[in-house]
Amino acid sequence: HFDCDEEDSNYFPHQLFHKPFPCNNPSIISTYTEQLVWELNFAPEEFRLENTRQLFQIILRHVLHDFYNQSCYQPYRFQMQKQRISMQSAPYLKHSADTMAAALGISLSYYEHLYKSFFGQSFRSDLISMRIDYAKELLKTTSMPLEQLAYKCGYNSEVHFYRQFLAKTGTTPGDYRKKLLLS
Repeated sequence: HFDCDEEDSNYFPHQLFHKPFPCNNPSIISTYTEQLVWELNFAPEEFRLENTRQLFQIILRHVLHDFYNQSCYQPYRFQMQKQRISMQSAPYLKHSADTMAAALGISLSYYEHLYKSFFGQSFRSDLISMRIDYAKELLKTTSMPLEQLAYKCGYNSEVHFYRQFLAKTGTTPGDYRKKLLLS
């Protein structure tokens, strides 16, 4: 149950006021609630109100999502979000859907089905996109030779890297770098 002043009620959706609601993912709600309590007690005064208001909105959005999608409860959503963040922070590592599925204790086919439904694309396509984004960043910030850059992005073959870069961006890594230098 949440309560707020009339003035603050404009910031929050009214669908949840004075009604019980489901909590399909208690761990994420707990995480945000802990952060909310920390902000209320320890954040600098000038940020406290805005930080707590925004965190509370995030909590309510998660609750609203669960409220409107009660039949769509997926116990693996939070764990898969954590896995995806881990992949995104180190796309050059040898990630595999097999390993990720095993870590959750589910079959590969079910994992791939969930991945596509949660993130809107296949595991493989998402990993390729992450690697290409990482390659773009390296092309912008380093003068690393393209062969070395391909390996740094997790590719075992420079040719394979070139093909995937071209397919995702419409240009080769070398041409992409040249365009950056000209701009």
